[in-house]
Order: sequence, then C-alpha cells, then structure tokens
Amino acid sequence: MTTTLGPQPDPHRPAGAGAPTRIPTAPRVPTTPPAVTVRPASASALRHVGLAVVTFFVLFVVGLQAMGRTTVSAGSAVALVLPGFVLAAAGIVLLLRRWGRLLVTEIELGYTTSRPRTASWWLRNGPKRGHSVVWDLSGLWFLRPSGEVRAAPLPTPHPPGWYPSPRDPARLELWTGCQWSGLLGARTDGLLPH
Repeated sequence: MTTTLGPQPDPHRPAGAGAPTRIPTAPRVPTTPPAVTVRPASASALRHVGLAVVTFFVLFVVGLQAMGRTTVSAGSAVALVLPGFVLAAAGIVLLLRRWGRLLVTEIELGYTTSRPRTASWWLRNGPKRGHSVVWDLSGLWFLRPSGEVRAAPLPTPHPPGWYPSPRDPARLELWTGCQWSGLLGARTDGLLPH
C-alpha cells in the first residue's frame, strides 16, 4: 500500500539548525495505557451504527410485506411508509457521524477502541463524495471499552492526530496514520478542533 507523504517538520525552521526530530505540534501517545474517558466508547457507538443498519433493513422488509397485504392504494401506502424510512436513514447518518466524532476524540487522547480500515463520516472538507480515507491506528493504544489493552501502540514517527495542514498551514488537519483525511480544524491557542 502506498501512503501519502506524512506530516513534515516546520518549514519555517532552517534545516540542520536544531531542527526537531518530532513535530512540535505532533500528537503525543501516552507511554502507559490511558484510561478510557470517552463515553460512550467509539467501539460501542460503532455497534449502535451496526444495530441501526440491521434494524433499518428488517423494518424495510417488514414494511414491504405490509404494503403488499394492505387494501390501501400503492401511492397511499408509500406516502405512509416513506417518511419512516427517511427518518430511519437520517438516524443512521447521525449515529455514524457520532461514532466519527467519538473516534477523533479518542485519537486526540492517544487511544482508540475501534480500528476502522477505511472510513469517512464528515460532509464538508473531506474526501470527494463516495470516497473513503484509509486509516492506520496502530500507532495508538487499542483498548476495550472497559480499558483492557488489546494492543500496545507500534512505534511510528507520525501517529494519527491533528497536524499543521499541508493545504492550509494556518489550520490543523487530521492525519489518519497513513494519509491526510481532508478534515480541517481551526488552530486556536493549543486547543484541538471540535
């Protein structure tokens, strides 16, 4: 797998003149397993997304069967069922975005409870519609929602997290561990983007 050029040292610092080996604003991965403080954990939120998708399709099949047995005209049946399907689909999108926000919050703390291989859940400032980004979260602690360690972080010079963006140096961009996500945040006195 080819990876995109990763986070680079500060371009304003002269090369060889005491250039740091780590990027000053690089995320820090704790040396010991951190406590799972994000609640619900991203792994639990991802289970909620899966459950919602299964429920949606079960209700879709049940709705189709009910529409076939009704004495109401087809147009009226669709008008009665369609709003429920639209609301359910919107609910799935909201759950997916919630999982993404929880995952990013965990990444900011140096751990994760879920490890997607490809994912994108944001609607703006991200990859082109229909495209996903590749994630490599092996540079972070992989924990169970209970806090039990599933895997220690692998050494990496650029763990996933917020770095100065190559597209806009005045902003931070989420590095996935192997490519730029396209998700931009504002740089504000050391505070991470929301």
